[in-house]
Amino acid sequence: MMWIVAICGLMLFVSAILVLVRIERGPSVLDRMVGVDVMTSILLGALALLAAVTRRSDLLAVFVVVSVVGFLGSVALARIARREDPGKRRILTAEEEQAIDAAQEAADQAEVAAHDIDLEEAIEQVLDAQTGHTEESE
Repeated sequence: MMWIVAICGLMLFVSAILVLVRIERGPSVLDRMVGVDVMTSILLGALALLAAVTRRSDLLAVFVVVSVVGFLGSVALARIARREDPGKRRILTAEEEQAIDAAQEAADQAEVAAHDIDLEEAIEQVLDAQTGHTEESE
């Protein structure tokens, strides 16, 4: 049993070293962020291994806290690293909002009208094909 624990511990240690190298060399902030997330997962694996070996149930609370902190940290870093259009961040005035709504309604009406024309043409073509009438025969 102890040799399985030793192998698991060695694998966690080697993976932690490799992730540290990735965090140090990562060309972008997002690469480093993923590395920190993987490091949190490795820490959770080590805590689970420790809890299994020592049969201590009080480590379950630590396990839950570390997992929640890791998740919230990843979400916070993802929100910070997200790129947004600077124009979309400001609050619109009432006039700007009305202009945007009017433009959207006009675009929706134009799209509906275009679909209606296409639908009418398609119905006429189906009816002509069924009756055998074409424009040339009329």
